[in-house]
Amino acid sequence: MLRKDRKSTKKREGHREKTVHDSVSHAKDLNKGKTISRNQIELKNIKPVNLSSNIITTVEAILASLIWLFVAYKLFVVKTLWSNIVLALTYFICCALLYIVRLIIESKRLFGKVTFESCFYYSQKTKYNLRWSVYIFIVFFALINIVSFFFPTPKFHMTTIYIASCYYLGYIWTTQYKNDPIPYRHMETIFLIITMISNYIISLI
Repeated sequence: MLRKDRKSTKKREGHREKTVHDSVSHAKDLNKGKTISRNQIELKNIKPVNLSSNIITTVEAILASLIWLFVAYKLFVVKTLWSNIVLALTYFICCALLYIVRLIIESKRLFGKVTFESCFYYSQKTKYNLRWSVYIFIVFFALINIVSFFFPTPKFHMTTIYIASCYYLGYIWTTQYKNDPIPYRHMETIFLIITMISNYIISLI
């Protein structure tokens, strides 16, 4: 009886180990399949950046700049906590819209479709050079502060906007997708330069 119990116990343990091993192997196969499909999501023959995409991104940059100028024109003279919060939200929403437009256009160009997976994959594969982005930030921040020192405007204290815009310029101009510079950098460049000189534009209105 004891021998039979031992045999049955060993048999059950062996069956359990085999089941666990099969489950682990199956999970590894699934993960491997996901990795392969994720790496093969990019098209083999990628089309170059076309004129229509450049037009769309330029129009988007102009629209974002107009939205910012409209809000800034209304709130620069208010100078309250809530006006500053609205300005900050407008700024970051406009930047986010430009970022989303690039995700959509590049996802369509590189992967042939626009899905959450393709957009997320593209965003994860973009990297920027911290050292050079800091250099660009320092140069633009120094230039805009020199201009504001010699040509001050009474509308609004712009230091926070200068810091954010100059740093984002450095980020955009050093960001790469798989060692290739990202396209449509003119979008953020137009918008960010407009934000930095918006004080002067509003003063002329």
